[in-house]
Amino acid sequence: MSNINSIAEKALLERQKLPDAIASRMYKPSYDGLGLGNIAALALDWLCPETPTLSSQQALPSFNPELLGVKSVTDAWLDWQQQAPIKHVVLLILDALGYDQLQTLMNEGDTPRLTEACQKQQAFFMPATSVFPTTTVTALTSAATAYAPAQHGLIGTHVYFQEIGGAVNLIGFRPSVSPTSTPYLDNQLNPDTLIPVPNIYLRMEKAGVNVEIINYHYFKNSSISRFTSAGSSAGTDGFVGYLTPPDAFSQLRSHLLLKYQSQDNNPSFTYLYIPNIDTLAHRYQPLSPNYRAEVAAIDFSLHRELFSPLAGRSDTVLLLVADHGQIPVHPEKIVWLEKHPTLTENLFLQTGGSRYQYLH
Repeated sequence: MSNINSIAEKALLERQKLPDAIASRMYKPSYDGLGLGNIAALALDWLCPETPTLSSQQALPSFNPELLGVKSVTDAWLDWQQQAPIKHVVLLILDALGYDQLQTLMNEGDTPRLTEACQKQQAFFMPATSVFPTTTVTALTSAATAYAPAQHGLIGTHVYFQEIGGAVNLIGFRPSVSPTSTPYLDNQLNPDTLIPVPNIYLRMEKAGVNVEIINYHYFKNSSISRFTSAGSSAGTDGFVGYLTPPDAFSQLRSHLLLKYQSQDNNPSFTYLYIPNIDTLAHRYQPLSPNYRAEVAAIDFSLHRELFSPLAGRSDTVLLLVADHGQIPVHPEKIVWLEKHPTLTENLFLQTGGSRYQYLH
């Protein structure tokens, strides 16, 4: 599978590369079948292909490596999917564990269990693109809806909302510029009605799939949890809080074992989000010793709590993805707006994030 991975990587980069006249060594996101939102759509197609979109907007198509036009990749993908019928799907998002970082960690021995798992016949391992902008709010919303950012509307951490006449920090759900950190009240800006497209949890529940969300306990009823799971039971009664990544994996294992023993023949979907790697990368930078220690701990816990005890289950698929990657910031490349007074004098508002600015 490692050879298939390198072939797929080369083909994906060639397919998504922007012209050098626009930007050197930069790549556009795929929304047509090779990106993060397409992976969410894939889970829908596996478990409930006939479920309605619940929206006038067309959702993204399923993840499809056949688009690369490489026979060996297509054959490996089709063979992998045909191993056994799929009944249980887990979408595990390791925030910020991008493909390039993971490759480095694998090559340098920091993730021996993940490396071993990806090389097995039961695995299919290849790169995919994130969305634009490659930031958590935008990417997680696409992963929770199977819609592109231009469709769900959350195109950054800080977004202008005409309804309140200002920019909103969508992580804290508060004004982007404010002397306090008080979040908006529901009668000012309601997370449950924030985005115009349905989430995959609601669509699956309508089709009879058993759905649950396993997330850091602090995120229960948070604004981002609400706007990515609005209307679904998974976002309320189906929310399972954890304290640490090993706790999350242990709870996932226990829940899956109960499903295996249950007389309920309905398929199941579990969403599991781990923010720790992103937190360490922001604090210490990617691939730092502290970062590597966290990744190694997650690698060990994945094997102990999931890979080993659930080995041999052919009806369960673990979709392990990142929402984005990370690279170190070089201070000499930072553009400071205050050094461009002609621009700032005409600036009403800036939104987006530190790596992608929308100027109003």
